[in-house]
Amino acid sequence: MLPQCQITIFEAVKQVGLHDVISFYAPTLGLRRRGSRWSGVCPFHPEQAPSFVVFEDKRFHCFGCQAHGDAVDFVSTLLGISSLEAAKRIGVDFGLLRSSGRTRHRPNPAVLEEQQLARAFKDKANAVYQDLCLLFRALHRIRPHNMKEVPGLVADVGFIEHVLDLLSSRDPEEQVHGWRLSRRWLPW
Repeated sequence: MLPQCQITIFEAVKQVGLHDVISFYAPTLGLRRRGSRWSGVCPFHPEQAPSFVVFEDKRFHCFGCQAHGDAVDFVSTLLGISSLEAAKRIGVDFGLLRSSGRTRHRPNPAVLEEQQLARAFKDKANAVYQDLCLLFRALHRIRPHNMKEVPGLVADVGFIEHVLDLLSSRDPEEQVHGWRLSRRWLPW
């Protein structure tokens, strides 16, 4: 009789690509290809610029909050469950294990829609922030030495600084307020 080949659940889960796991459990993350890596905004902490990187060796690292690991670590941290539970969940959801009567753990459609709207707003707010930064720098370069020549320019620079502060705030209500105020400067 031949010995049975036993593999652990953690070895089975390594067959699944980390990018696939992230796309399944955090579809609004919006990973983008950057050479041989994938990058995006970290789901574990609020940030403006992408600092979350997925490497070819099925590992991830966030340069902002220092989170790192593999697919099991990602699901464990994202869902707040143990590593064993995360491995089981990945195994069941990707068809590597039998479900033992449990259904797939697809996120609630209402939650997914809310996450997609939040991601879309965040992307638009980031684009507006970048455009206002360019405008702010341009106004600083052309600012005349004698401010009496263009009296409204000083007020406009101050207003743009205020909107930039609102957009970079961690408070969502202030970000929305800043986005609404920015429509004064940027055409839609």
